[in-house]
Amino acid sequence: MQPDRLLSADDLAIGYASRSVGRDLNLELQAGEVFCLLGPNGCGKTTLFKTLLGLLPAQGGTVRLRGTDIAALSRAEIARTLAYVPQMQSSAFPFTAEEIVLMGRVIHRPAFASPSKEDRAIARHALERLGIGALAERDVTRLSGGQRQLVGIARALAQQAALIVMDEPTASLDFGNQARVLAEIRHLAAQGVGILLSTHDPDHAFALASRVALMKNGAIVAQGNVADVMQQERLEDIYNVPVCLANLPNGQKICAPDFAAMRPQR
Repeated sequence: MQPDRLLSADDLAIGYASRSVGRDLNLELQAGEVFCLLGPNGCGKTTLFKTLLGLLPAQGGTVRLRGTDIAALSRAEIARTLAYVPQMQSSAFPFTAEEIVLMGRVIHRPAFASPSKEDRAIARHALERLGIGALAERDVTRLSGGQRQLVGIARALAQQAALIVMDEPTASLDFGNQARVLAEIRHLAAQGVGILLSTHDPDHAFALASRVALMKNGAIVAQGNVADVMQQERLEDIYNVPVCLANLPNGQKICAPDFAAMRPQR
């Protein structure tokens, strides 16, 4: 194993007891890299993530976390390396935002111990980094969906894991908060944290990714560096719409639907 390889999947088959979702899936994530997974709704991205996290058993193949089969690791051992940001952040209980973020610190203290002064400082800093420090004492059940999503991301930051898996982390966020989260992802990768995220926005991959994979019908149909994979024909194939690719003055590439080439559905 390469010393900086955090996560790998080899010939992975994913799904549920009643049905298969995908097979022959291979990927790996290195420290300090942003790996972006794109694909249409229902293609298997979330099922793949849950299998990589050990939340679903693999139907075949192997997931390794720092070289060890994830099936042989306890949840505590997994949490020491890996943090997870699911699609939707919700709570049935009136925890404050700070209390939710402090849950990311549980792995760093003895069982049943109260949060330390350091834990609280780390939690507050995570909230501030995402521009939501003022929400620390707010009941999360009274926050908007986007605010709850930011709190969930702050919890993952407070966990201080070497690897963060994010399932559509910006889906419910406004433009400004999307930009803050994307900037934080870039900052984390620069510090050596590995980031695996799914997104519906090709622009996020152009802006962030070290490598990218395109998923369709339970299969990874292309994988590699952004320039090689994020081609017009491939994006049109997985999303089934015509697209335009363009370069901004700063050199960043963007993707937009080609509405002129689209015909109304009948």
